[in-house]
Amino acid sequence: SIIAGASSLALGSIVAGDPAPASGQVAHGIPMPPATQAESFQLLVEGRIIPLRSGLQIDLGKLPGLRHANGIVFAVTVHPKDAKVQGLQNLGSQAWTTVHDGKTRQIDPQRNIRISHGTLISFGPVQGSIHRI
Repeated sequence: SIIAGASSLALGSIVAGDPAPASGQVAHGIPMPPATQAESFQLLVEGRIIPLRSGLQIDLGKLPGLRHANGIVFAVTVHPKDAKVQGLQNLGSQAWTTVHDGKTRQIDPQRNIRISHGTLISFGPVQGSIHRI
């Protein structure tokens, strides 16, 4: 399944311009865990919007039209000392490259990056960007 722990999932196309669902609702077949922070964010990847909520785990290669993203897997995590701070954990086997505020970082497998508005992410074959909603 695209999302860990989700029972049978029928995922529709996630397209730019779709409104982000409230916590506890379902977006395009993706159940949204309750929000744990004041700010909400979404990841835009090749015209698809993925709302970022704590506990969500996604395999981009299983989304419609993103087979070339096979092996790009991430989880939305919560900082252990501050529940209002969320991160993306690289669960794949390849490093990512991110750019935020002009600084470039490599995110190795099993490492996290803080979810921040304006962060650009190169997952390798696909690019993404994080936006506040």
